[in-house]
Amino acid sequence: MEHLNYEVSLVPTVHVPLVLKEIEPLIERLDVRMADRYSKEDLVGYLLDGTLALWVVVEDDRIIAFVATRIVDFPQARCLSLQFAAGQDMKSISVPLLETFHYYARDMGCTEIEAMGRLGWARHLEQYGFRTTYVVAKKEI
Repeated sequence: MEHLNYEVSLVPTVHVPLVLKEIEPLIERLDVRMADRYSKEDLVGYLLDGTLALWVVVEDDRIIAFVATRIVDFPQARCLSLQFAAGQDMKSISVPLLETFHYYARDMGCTEIEAMGRLGWARHLEQYGFRTTYVVAKKEI
């Protein structure tokens, strides 16, 4: 699906190794935020084995962002879960990403889409119909 100059594409799992080098700097930006639960190697492993699906945003033949998703089946719902995202000016590419995810989730039989991230993202996503349904508070022991 295209929007302005952006193209959003799902990378087939067999092609993930071909784009890893290009998204590596973006993955590095996640390290600080995910270090307490995931290493860079964990994320790459999940992309390579298909546990997470890799989506890329391309502008002028260059990957400018990525999102890692997975489908989660709950007893009463099927959910497209947006797990990791990094890139250039993510808020400006929200529209093409969310449009693509909406159609993909619907085609996959999902009844909802969820996004995990910092609180600022919750406020940003409200304009696209998302609502904060719960907050996770964490204490290290």
